[in-house]
Amino acid sequence: MKVALIGAGTMAARHAQVVANSGSAVIAVVFDRDAAGAGTLAAEYGAAVSVSIDALSHCDVAIIATATPAHHEAAAALVAAGIPVLVEKPLTASMSETRSLIAAADMLDGALMCGFNERFNERFVELRERQRSTPDYVTALRTSNRPRSVHSSVIDDVLIHDLDLVLALLSGDKVESIHATAADWDAAHSWPHSVVCELTFSGGTIVHLEASRVAAQRRRVLSTTTGTDRVSIDLDDAPGDSLRAQWQRFVALIDHGTPAERQDERDQILRVHELAESVRLAAFGTP
Repeated sequence: MKVALIGAGTMAARHAQVVANSGSAVIAVVFDRDAAGAGTLAAEYGAAVSVSIDALSHCDVAIIATATPAHHEAAAALVAAGIPVLVEKPLTASMSETRSLIAAADMLDGALMCGFNERFNERFVELRERQRSTPDYVTALRTSNRPRSVHSSVIDDVLIHDLDLVLALLSGDKVESIHATAADWDAAHSWPHSVVCELTFSGGTIVHLEASRVAAQRRRVLSTTTGTDRVSIDLDDAPGDSLRAQWQRFVALIDHGTPAERQDERDQILRVHELAESVRLAAFGTP
């Protein structure tokens, strides 16, 4: 399987390593506006370097791991060409672009995945397997030090992972109310680096989430309480490689997935992004 890799940064390098170690695929082309960075990564895996998205049409699949503002243009061209695409989160830089891209994939029954690799975290998989009933409470804390560069608010960059996990835990339930506050504002971009939100679901579950990328230490903790049973997991203390498991799921969706399974994957992407937008509106009123 020939893979086109869009992006040449840290996340793109991690994806490249997963593909190279899979035994069933190779990085065939690396595309990035940073020609030097693309050349370095391409050389490591014996891949070609491309300066045009159109030149990627000979590849079997594509992984987009570039800056968020560039996601939609690349993904839209690849989806239109009938190429299955795995896009790092968030899917695009806006809800209008996200809806447009998913609608295009719907029309072509394209295999489209978003980089919610935490759902493949083995600690979370174990938690779901142990879950016998809907939890009464869910809490999650996701913090890290300030990154070197960011391309979206903390909601789309960090909190969105836990929104995805919560929707997986409470599958089929609907959000009835959202209360959110944002802090640690970045004046240059008018977006926050920290957010706290509380979600109430129609089934009665209350969810409390905190996310920050300007914290003193990195933490990835999720807890559920059902009656008197409380389970807490450290997502950073998990065996295996969630990115590898995500890749395997993507390949299975391409090779053996049914139209219903591909549709469900696209629907999940849309639900998570719609919830992220609702939290964003509740926190600071900007779509």
